[in-house]
Amino acid sequence: MSKVISVFKKAPFPAVVTVISFLFFIFIYSGEFVSAITPHYVRKLMYSIPFITFGFITFLATKRKLSCFASCTITGVLIHICPELLLVLAIFFAFADGDDLATKDINKYGKALRLTNHSLTKYFPKKIPENARNITFSYSPEFM
Repeated sequence: MSKVISVFKKAPFPAVVTVISFLFFIFIYSGEFVSAITPHYVRKLMYSIPFITFGFITFLATKRKLSCFASCTITGVLIHICPELLLVLAIFFAFADGDDLATKDINKYGKALRLTNHSLTKYFPKKIPENARNITFSYSPEFM
């Protein structure tokens, strides 16, 4: 515990921003488990870039490789750059990979139905019957 306190004493601003960016990363990454029909876990790791960057700045500041002023300045500048960088990466991945929410996998039918929660789907069967043949299923939430 004393090591954690010394980190916050040596580099308070970068340490606080590191913790906040870590919580942001956990929030975004855990949302992938809950809301995605076809999860892209590796793609969502891009949201760890700020956490890793701020953690590295905090590390350098606690090892006295960066002064407190330099670490606070770099952290302050990066606070403004990281959201734009993540937005550009997210847009790039969205256009490069196409529709990551759409699926035709019938094994995902139950999860898609639960996530939709729309009045149009209340009459849909809760699961596909075992004796069903020639099943066609397409899920695109942007059209629901």
